[in-house]
This record gives sequence, structure tokens and C-alpha cells, in this order.
Amino acid sequence: MRYGTINTVPLFTRAATDKYLWVRPTCRVPKGGNDDQPGTSLHPEKATNLVVTGMYRFSRNPMYVGATLLLLAVGVFLDDGLALLPVLLFAVYLNYFQIVPEERALEQRFGDEYRNYKKRARRWI
Repeated sequence: MRYGTINTVPLFTRAATDKYLWVRPTCRVPKGGNDDQPGTSLHPEKATNLVVTGMYRFSRNPMYVGATLLLLAVGVFLDDGLALLPVLLFAVYLNYFQIVPEERALEQRFGDEYRNYKKRARRWI
């Protein structure tokens, strides 16, 4: 556009693309396990090790908490009440379609050990 307005779409697209090109090669997602925690898995029914230390002492789902907080930050940054709606939808979706099935699988896999962990650590924060 002209007359003093700046077209930010190409700038944003370039920044997002550059970030993706930089982050993508430097991040690795473990296939079926985590090198730092032997016996953990991306599939809870295949896990052989229950991690209850570090940030997992406080929250059973710290990655979901982080992702939700990131969405919340974007909504606040946009300064629009409707931008906060995806935060609520994301949290509800995670709770019912991701966390509950994961917890069910972990409870079957680890039994009382996981039930005791659930008493000590909260689902979110």
C-alpha cells in the first residue's frame, strides 16, 4: 500500500520463513524415545520409564502448559479478546482428547506408581 502505511505481510512472512529455516535443522524430535530419559516414549503405552523429576515434579504436562502459555502470549500481543478464544479451545481439546487418553495409558502401564504421581503433581500447574 501507499500513502504512509507499511505492508507488514511480506516482512512477517520473511521473518517466519527465516525462523523456520533456522529452527527446523537445529531441532530434532526423538523417534520413539528421548536420549536424556531412556525408556520414555512419544507413545505412552510403550513407555518403560516414568519421569517424575525436574519440571515434572510440578506439572504432569509441562509441554502443554508451555504451548498454552505461548498461545496466551500471542493473544495478549494481538490485543484482541477474540484472539484468546483459541487458547480456551486448545486447552479444552488437549484436556479431553490428548491428556485424558495419555493418563489412561500411563495408569494402565505403571499402575499405582502413576496413581501416586498423580496425587503429587497437578495436571496443568
